Amino acid sequence: MSTLLKEINILVIEDNHGDFVLIQEYVHEEAVHLEITHVSTFSEAKDILEGSDLFDIILLDLTLPDASGESLVNDIVKLSGDIPVIVLTGYKNKDFGIKTLGLGVADYLLKDELTPFILSKSISYSIERNRINHSLRQSERQYRELFDLSPLPKWIYDIQTLQYIDVNQNAIDHYGYSREEFLSMTIKDIRPKNEIPHLEHTLENSLSAEGIHESGIHTHQKKDGTKIQVNIRSTHVTFNGQKAKMVVANDITDRLETEKKLALSEKRFRSLVQEGSDLIAILDPEGNYKYVAPTSNAILGIPPEEFIGTNVLDYIHENDQQRVANALESLEQQKRVELAPFQFKNSAGKWRWIESIVTNMLDNPAVNGFVANSRDVTERIEREKKMRENLELYEYVTKATDDVVYDWDLKEDILYWDDSYHDKFIYDIEEGTYSIDYWAQNVHPEDLPDAKKSLSDILHSSKSKWEQEYRFKKQDGSYATVFERGFIIRDENGDAIRMIGSLQDITERKEYEEKLEELALVASKTTDVIFMTDPNERLTWVNSAFEEMLGYQFDEVIGKSPGNIVRGPDNNPQKMKRISEAFKKQKALQEIVLNYSKSGDKYWFDLTLDPIFDNNGHCDGFIGIQKDVTDQIEHQQELRKSVERYEIVSKATSDTIWDLDLESDTIEYNQNIYSMFGYEKIGVQDIAEWWRNKLHPDDRQDILDKLDKAIHNNTDRLQLEYRFEAADGSYKYIYDRAFVVTDDDGNATRIIGAMQDITRQREERKWLQLFESAIASTKESVAIIEGQSSNPPGRKILYVNDAFSEMTGYSKNEAEGKTLHMLNGPKTDLKERQKLGEHMDRWESCDAEFINYKKNGEEFWIRVSMTPVEGPENSLYWVCVGRDITERKKDEKQLRESLKEKETLLLEIHHRVKNNLAVVAGMMQLQAFDEENRQFREKLFDSVARIQTMGSIHELLYQSESFSNLDFGDNLRKLVKNISDTFQTDFELDVHFEVDSITLNINQAIPSSLIVNEVITNILKHAFEDDTQKGKITVSAKEDDDAIMLSVKDNGKGLPPDFNKVMDNKTLGLQLINTLSQQLSADYSYEPIKEGTKFKLSFQKADLKGIGSTHIM
Repeated sequence: MSTLLKEINILVIEDNHGDFVLIQEYVHEEAVHLEITHVSTFSEAKDILEGSDLFDIILLDLTLPDASGESLVNDIVKLSGDIPVIVLTGYKNKDFGIKTLGLGVADYLLKDELTPFILSKSISYSIERNRINHSLRQSERQYRELFDLSPLPKWIYDIQTLQYIDVNQNAIDHYGYSREEFLSMTIKDIRPKNEIPHLEHTLENSLSAEGIHESGIHTHQKKDGTKIQVNIRSTHVTFNGQKAKMVVANDITDRLETEKKLALSEKRFRSLVQEGSDLIAILDPEGNYKYVAPTSNAILGIPPEEFIGTNVLDYIHENDQQRVANALESLEQQKRVELAPFQFKNSAGKWRWIESIVTNMLDNPAVNGFVANSRDVTERIEREKKMRENLELYEYVTKATDDVVYDWDLKEDILYWDDSYHDKFIYDIEEGTYSIDYWAQNVHPEDLPDAKKSLSDILHSSKSKWEQEYRFKKQDGSYATVFERGFIIRDENGDAIRMIGSLQDITERKEYEEKLEELALVASKTTDVIFMTDPNERLTWVNSAFEEMLGYQFDEVIGKSPGNIVRGPDNNPQKMKRISEAFKKQKALQEIVLNYSKSGDKYWFDLTLDPIFDNNGHCDGFIGIQKDVTDQIEHQQELRKSVERYEIVSKATSDTIWDLDLESDTIEYNQNIYSMFGYEKIGVQDIAEWWRNKLHPDDRQDILDKLDKAIHNNTDRLQLEYRFEAADGSYKYIYDRAFVVTDDDGNATRIIGAMQDITRQREERKWLQLFESAIASTKESVAIIEGQSSNPPGRKILYVNDAFSEMTGYSKNEAEGKTLHMLNGPKTDLKERQKLGEHMDRWESCDAEFINYKKNGEEFWIRVSMTPVEGPENSLYWVCVGRDITERKKDEKQLRESLKEKETLLLEIHHRVKNNLAVVAGMMQLQAFDEENRQFREKLFDSVARIQTMGSIHELLYQSESFSNLDFGDNLRKLVKNISDTFQTDFELDVHFEVDSITLNINQAIPSSLIVNEVITNILKHAFEDDTQKGKITVSAKEDDDAIMLSVKDNGKGLPPDFNKVMDNKTLGLQLINTLSQQLSADYSYEPIKEGTKFKLSFQKADLKGIGSTHIM
């Protein structure tokens, strides 16, 4: 019982009641559950079919009372829709029944030959065939929707002619060609000429590629001539029976341009941060490091990555922590705060003095934190400290003789003072002795607690020396600052019994120290070189500018003569003599001098040397201040040379050179003033006033003020940027560099400058800023990571754009400092990740596609492009650009499933064709066995062999992975075996094969197999008449550079004497060989050999189009 005839609904259109009853009985024999609806006229059938489509099959008689013949079939087929129709006819209508197959019916059956099996088989096959056809149409419709609705340009082209055979709407919109224009073009027509060799090379590689082929980036050209960069993916398809390729083109022009601008912007940013001498860092509002410049390694010995996530207070000395914390809190109310020097721990655990300027940039999305610009000032602080200590010591020595001496008896609490005490303070000379309480009454109230505590602590300790500074009341009621030193005498038990000491009035010294501190601070801050010597010209102090500019540390020069240190071979002997005389005569001096640094570099200084006298007129030493005028001197020297070359330069340069005489208020220009701005010579009168009037009104006053300021401030160089009117009325942006020429008195006399047209640069700068902004706003995910991993296995993320956060769910703060591994999960393709790693280890650009995971755990497909970039000082980085391709992957999966379904259907079709051919061959073979007519029986066997040959090809096709190519060698072996089994020869037969591995297109495999069938059949029928003879057949098939050479030779009786006559008359077998050879464009021949006959066939291997059977005539 057929399982296909379970629970079906049948409409029988039959006017003969007896025939209907017979049909009903036949169907019930093969079915379990079915419903049969019977009508006897066309009009009844029309009413039912217009009102219902629930039928699975229609059985139609060709002759009805109200309709018949072709018109009846056409009407029923139209009404039936997708319902298969089987025509029932008698012998007299047999030919027309066959014709109905072309009108759309599923099958036709002769009533006189009808059996339950034949009827149920026809119904089952018709329903199943209808289901398969419906599935095919549905699959094709889904493919068409995927193709037409794709967001990317797609097209299909013939792989032989390269002609477009289909394009989607996106390709039409993107490239600007109409559908008709596309279909008249080849894929070469959208390539620039220089891209054609690249295309041809890609086509050679892609023809053998299986599955989806990534051919990389290509240049295409739109209809309007615009060139674009596209990423091409392609796959082999069969389109309307043609071998073709479907291509998906992704325009990545904008992405490549963005990546280029991003790399340039990043390089510029890194250069700024890494080449500076300052330490730049970004803190969050809690003081945690978010970013630290690489200079931290050089300044503090700490790599920048070690700072990330730590708190700034962790590195600051406890004495300074509160002050720094307060400063950070104050940034909530103010934009900027300057931090005085504080102590900061370096990598060796030592404290360095750091001063910082911290700016609140929380409102800047690119920073989102506090930017700290810091500088190491340890050397400066230490020099200042040392200077204060030296001055203090000096003050102690000079004031020692003015101390007030006392003797305090601790047991009696009696305090004795010397006579100088009464002169300096307010105490009664008649009093003589005093108590410690009386001393305390005259200590300044603010200083008393510290003084009393300090004294108490020393008295109750084992120490013998005490020093304290405080303010003490004088006779006029004011307070003097005093420095007290005491020596404590203890008894045998260690108890203090007496203290002898001195009180020194250091008020003036304190004031002097404060002034010196101010002076030292100023000296340390200035960029001028300052030094101090003793009266004998020996250095006692130098500022930081001296050390930085001349390269000597203070320890190297102390006690030495400055003239001996900075002297060199080019010093002017007369100037050196004048300086020496000034030291000897203790006179002031001003001189332009040449100094040599420790490394031999030359510096010109404007030296001012002044002696320092004490209150008694004695010279305590000298102070020298040297202002660096190297640039000025060199410029003056260069100017003299430049004037000589002025005319040559003015002719060679594209800049407009001008010379302003300040005394006459006249300007001279070179010829470029006319070419740059388009003016005629005759139109430029009263040039100075003309120049002022051509300045843009919004720029004019500012430019004139800057010129005036440069003239009156003795500025030797200035740079101006302004707009200048051209002859056509437009304004050009000008970058003007000028040099001020002065006379011997330092007064400006001339200004010489060069005007450069920077209009284009300004425009480019504007667009560059726009492109940099585009990086942050692009929809492509962009991440910048370390070139080499600082914390394996991953490379830290240094920057992400907003698109990265939108794609992954991780904010910038969450992503930066982490690695891209945080996006991986259980379904991430480790091979793809490994491929990326291998390319990155070789510093090669690479692309990959794999599954990543968002912050919320959601999976998404991503295509990443990793590009290496080199920053300043050979620093390496990776730019990772990612695109979410989840939707594309879904489309590809659906397309693969659709193709797989079609392949399954084709397998089934080949299988059924093979089975049907086997049934036909079997029936003909049975008929041959029963046939008494020998000639007719042989013809039947010939036909069986031919049918089996075609059946074996379909069998090989559904057993192979290809539906259009097969292994010709395997086919030959099966073919010869089938023929020998069919003919069942009485003699012993040995078949030998010499066959290469040859793959043939089905449209060449079928005719060549049929030719072999005819040759083998002829050998088995005619070559071996002696049953005792041992037959041998050798089948050879060779391939040489796409040329196929096929031969079949036997050891039979050979060709008959009248073979040429036979060839001329052409029997059916020879006619088939001749016809099939013509289809193959092949040459063939029969030739006698020593033992038997040899058949040869040769043809060129080709990829013929169409269905195999259409090539058999």
